[in-house]
Amino acid sequence: NLDYFQMRVGVYPTFRSSKYSLDPKANLNTLDMQYSIDMSYQTKNEFEFQTTFEYYSFYGYEEMFARPVYPWNFSVLKNVKAFTFGVELRDILNSNRVQDRVSSDNYSRYSFTNTLGRSVLLSLKLNFGKMNAAKSAAASDASLKMAL
Repeated sequence: NLDYFQMRVGVYPTFRSSKYSLDPKANLNTLDMQYSIDMSYQTKNEFEFQTTFEYYSFYGYEEMFARPVYPWNFSVLKNVKAFTFGVELRDILNSNRVQDRVSSDNYSRYSFTNTLGRSVLLSLKLNFGKMNAAKSAAASDASLKMAL
């Protein structure tokens, strides 16, 4: 059922350029490309499946910092009255590296940061608005009347 299916696709380029008048060999042009796809589907039984896949590519950096990164996350959520139970698998392909690149007029700095990597996250959410449906509906009606 397409009423319960959502999908987003995006391309996000970031171009940086550093130019030096005294030493043109120090010029630095870099391009970071991010491609992403995000999908979610909710079943009639109130299970929600979500997945996000991203691909990052880097151009103009040293070889070690130009390697692509492709994190993939997947989660399953289940609504039970006022509670939402969830299981999330993070970085399924175990490819995530946090890289930092800084280029200024004085220097260029490249660094890696250690990350947790592949992991499983269990979650429990409580929606206080669903605890008492009558009061929640009255509050919603009052806020709509105030807006009008």
